[in-house]
Amino acid sequence: MGISRRASGAIRTVSGSHALDIRIADSFWSRFKGLMLTRELKDDAGLLLKKCSSIHTAFMLYPIDLLYVDDSGVVLQTSGTIRPWSTDRFRGQGLFVLPWRRTRVHAVELPAGTISGLSIRPGDVLNDGTSSPSDVTLASQPSKLAHSKERGAALVEFAVVGPLITLFGLGTAQYGLLFNAKNMVNHSAFMAARAGSFGNANIDTIRTAYIRGLIPLYGGVKNVGDIAPLLTKIGEDTVGHIKIEVLSPTKESFEDWNDPRLQKLLDTKGKRVIPNRNLARNLSDKSALMALGVNHTVSNIENNWVKSKSGQSLQDANILKLRITHGYEPKVPVMKTIYMAYLRWLNTEPAADFRTLQIESGRIPIVSHVTVQMQTDAIESDNTSIPGMGNAGKPKDPGVPPKPKNEPPKCQTILCSDPEQSLEPIVDGGGPSDGGSCPIPKTEVSLDSDVLFAFGKSDLTADGKAKLDKLIADAKAAKDKGETYASVNVIGHTDQLGSPAINDPLSLARAKAVKDYLVSKGFPTGQYTIEGKGSRAPVVSMSACEGKTDAALKDCLAPNRRVVIELIKG
Repeated sequence: MGISRRASGAIRTVSGSHALDIRIADSFWSRFKGLMLTRELKDDAGLLLKKCSSIHTAFMLYPIDLLYVDDSGVVLQTSGTIRPWSTDRFRGQGLFVLPWRRTRVHAVELPAGTISGLSIRPGDVLNDGTSSPSDVTLASQPSKLAHSKERGAALVEFAVVGPLITLFGLGTAQYGLLFNAKNMVNHSAFMAARAGSFGNANIDTIRTAYIRGLIPLYGGVKNVGDIAPLLTKIGEDTVGHIKIEVLSPTKESFEDWNDPRLQKLLDTKGKRVIPNRNLARNLSDKSALMALGVNHTVSNIENNWVKSKSGQSLQDANILKLRITHGYEPKVPVMKTIYMAYLRWLNTEPAADFRTLQIESGRIPIVSHVTVQMQTDAIESDNTSIPGMGNAGKPKDPGVPPKPKNEPPKCQTILCSDPEQSLEPIVDGGGPSDGGSCPIPKTEVSLDSDVLFAFGKSDLTADGKAKLDKLIADAKAAKDKGETYASVNVIGHTDQLGSPAINDPLSLARAKAVKDYLVSKGFPTGQYTIEGKGSRAPVVSMSACEGKTDAALKDCLAPNRRVVIELIKG
């Protein structure tokens, strides 16, 4: 069953004659076993495989050197350092052989480094008969291996090793693709965090930047005009397969460090704001820090003023931390099944967990963590709840806060010409003057787009026209009572399904359709404006619809598909 015979021999090179302890494999099982699963090959040892013009190193634990020799022991070809799970063959190179002379080729496996160490070259002789006769003289050793058995050994080796090498190649290809995907996801996560740091930690800004960062993962583009279609494809492919969590600032961070004056200045519609402006100067102002948020008790921990609900200082609360889980779909045949079976076996998360859902849908969850310093005032969005000193405790989704309407101020540098803002909260009747302006009285009417339009369309339905007819009738009745409208602003909104390249024009087209209908029916006003906000001001976030797909996801996001009509009184 093992290697059949053992003989002493020598090889003569330019550096002299060198003794070798050669094992001869010339039976079916000895050739089949070879050096597979052996621990080592000693420096002066080797394995002779008779009538063998190609070899594989599957199941070997160390690299080898390889000689191809003829019946006289003359070296025809050398191959140095063949690593495990490789193949090699005699290519007819090295020594010139006359065409009418048929030369049988034999393989000699030696320890790695032997060829260079002994200076072996084509033309050198493995025991050519000038020394005492030995069993290693190939021409004098009749082979015990019949031609049919040699064929059988090669066929069995191919049947066993061929599929394994194929699987190994497929596995290597899939691992390479997965490694590249991980790099691309990490890059996209950084781009998302960077956009969030300059975009008031807004979750939709973060998501949009993340989607754009995935363009290289989906093949990239050659022309600018190809970006929009590719973003649409990415948006469709990633619906339900991306989860973005804002780990800092937390919900408790806003409880501790909210600045009411900035809420009014930025018109956040009740969303809380963590100040970033003048941060370095205000970190040492204890009285100003105590005035922020609902918790007015601060503790000095290693020269940092920390509040207990979040366990953070103001500087900590100005650090944006994201955890992004991306469901990557493996592409290589066979390996996808193997990868997913292994992940299902390895997974210990509950059935409702996002990672479990990705695995069950045939995707590999790739998790990226990224941390950046905020460059703007953080406005409350989809922030994780992590209560307690040191951010201990279980995370809890605080729900969906309203989205800010206005953009943050552009002036945020030390050379800024805007008036310097203080951290002191505003009290009733006090605070900085806004120039004496008064809020404009207006009424907002929000209409369900699923009633006004068919899904993905901008043509008014019969039910939609009936809704608008009632609004027009009410406005005319109010005019008869002395109420007038100076202007009407129509704002279209979509859900987050699809890319901005689709959603923005659709929301604008819907707003225009509503405005045109109001004009045609004599709505009592003389001035109209329209605006398409796409999916940038959702009522329901994607995280609130986590785990839902297809029709269920569309129904969950239905409140986002709306047309808001602002009636500004005259």
